[in-house]
Amino acid sequence: MSNNPNYYAIIPANVRYDKTICANAKLLYGEITALCNKEGFCWASNDYFSDLYNVSLRTISRWITSLKNSGFITVFLNENSNQERRIFIAHPTTKMSIPTTKMSTTHDKNVYPSIYSINNTINTVGNPLNFILEKYPIRFEQEFLMVFEKEFKSQKQFETFLTDFNDEAEMKERTYGSWLIPMLKKYCRKWLDFQGRMRVIKNEDYNNKQANKHLDAAI
Repeated sequence: MSNNPNYYAIIPANVRYDKTICANAKLLYGEITALCNKEGFCWASNDYFSDLYNVSLRTISRWITSLKNSGFITVFLNENSNQERRIFIAHPTTKMSIPTTKMSTTHDKNVYPSIYSINNTINTVGNPLNFILEKYPIRFEQEFLMVFEKEFKSQKQFETFLTDFNDEAEMKERTYGSWLIPMLKKYCRKWLDFQGRMRVIKNEDYNNKQANKHLDAAI
């Protein structure tokens, strides 16, 4: 393989802050995403990566194994094609992909809460979210995830937001384009603000009910 990839490499926050894998394995993950952007999978051999980073084959194997064990990549061997290997960015059943996969939750949770996954039922072909992930993966990471990921309280809340955003965007009678990114950020601010106000109301209702219980018990 003589041609170097000229695509952007993406290292999402959950990979960057994962304390179970080394820094060079994270760099390798970025290289894999760049290669996946061309064909949908990474076809590069350990020899290729060894020459690229000037390290031993054993080191490359160790990095790939750590990424695989952490759930960031999936490795397939094609037995019908002389053991040809294909590496995919892991698909989102428990983690989230860029541009068509997921972010992992295997990082140290003491760092801070992170985006956990984009569910397969949300990330379907043709919907607004999938369009953003395919066309603007870097903007999605830098302008949305890096800004808002701390605001989501759980995986379930994040998936609910993604579903609501898709429903809202699909109601727009416009061809999908770069306008989806500003809409995503604006909608997220409003959505999180509404969720915050709803939590305050629920807490007030709960406190009032508790106060009434104590009052009734005292009478």
